[in-house]
Amino acid sequence: RCDHSRVRITQLLLPGASEYERKSQRLDRDALIAAGHEIVDDGDIAHVYTPYPLPRVRINVPFVANAHPKNAWWRRTKQPATVVSPLKDGPDTYLPEAIDDSYFAERIERNADGRHRIGTFNAHRAGVDRLIDQTLHRLHRFRDDIDWLVFDHAPTFAELESLDAWIDPATTESDFDGFVAPPRFLSSPSARPSICNGRKKVAPDCSSRPIPTRSLMRY
Repeated sequence: RCDHSRVRITQLLLPGASEYERKSQRLDRDALIAAGHEIVDDGDIAHVYTPYPLPRVRINVPFVANAHPKNAWWRRTKQPATVVSPLKDGPDTYLPEAIDDSYFAERIERNADGRHRIGTFNAHRAGVDRLIDQTLHRLHRFRDDIDWLVFDHAPTFAELESLDAWIDPATTESDFDGFVAPPRFLSSPSARPSICNGRKKVAPDCSSRPIPTRSLMRY
């Protein structure tokens, strides 16, 4: 086991990692440093932020990853000590989605203009454009007061406050780029937009503020 009072950790952000993992890496780093841990190139443990599946990597220390490796019969692949996931009812270790402190702000009053706004994050997400186009086509047959805003960046607190609903039309079980957690944690419960998640399993609950760190795993 590691001495959790002060841990030397290596972070590996692999090419092709999702926006969810890139965000997790940034927030993990800030939280780990604030907790007194060290982020170094030759740590005692490693946090690997990877696309799916985990590609073959050379790591000589125990490591945490967000995906399992794709095993092949002609080679033996090193397994993560822990695989984390924001899905509670999955086979992996549950780790809630991290949320940036900027979302914990005072409520912004919205001026009513008669429009209803939906928001979605869609940076290189497979199948999402087509799903939005098909849904809007159906909505506009009956309503002309709905706007669907598509974000190519993480929505700010002010942008989320301007929405009536945040939709995550995920098309695969490994797509966590919906930025579902921030809308759940808006400062005023009455101002929180409704949330629809396209996966069968719903990512993080709202019972408490998640801690954005992977340092408390045991090896």
